Amino acid sequence: MEPSSTAYDDSFRTLLNDCRELIIPVVNAAFCENYTGQQKTGTISEFTKSAICAMTSHVLALIAQKYKKVREGVEHIMGGKILEYEAKTIRNEERKKVMAEARAEANAETEERAKDMIRDRMELPLVEKYTHLSMPRIKELARGLGML
Repeated sequence: MEPSSTAYDDSFRTLLNDCRELIIPVVNAAFCENYTGQQKTGTISEFTKSAICAMTSHVLALIAQKYKKVREGVEHIMGGKILEYEAKTIRNEERKKVMAEARAEANAETEERAKDMIRDRMELPLVEKYTHLSMPRIKELARGLGML
């Protein structure tokens, strides 16, 4: 029984069997490198491995546009669907995480500013106007400071 393979396996196999001279130029173009094939090997991180896989699939998609045999193999295995690249997913998840952290930090700074205004006995409607916090949240902060 033949082991199951993915579109990537079949595309790589096609590259290795029918387009071997493209392997190193593809790697160099995809990663802006000057790889010669003579470098020593080592261990890479999961992120780097995911990024390499994603870039490779993108490069394979570009190659598939030019080489009919590769394109037919990819279309047969993937059903012609466009796949979301793993590196793009990782990037988007990291962006979401960074944005959430930035929002949390900004919110904390706003609440600290509101507390300063409350300590200075600024009227609560003015605190609301300048911080854009809700009145229930401002009252909660004031209670926490023992000012209400």
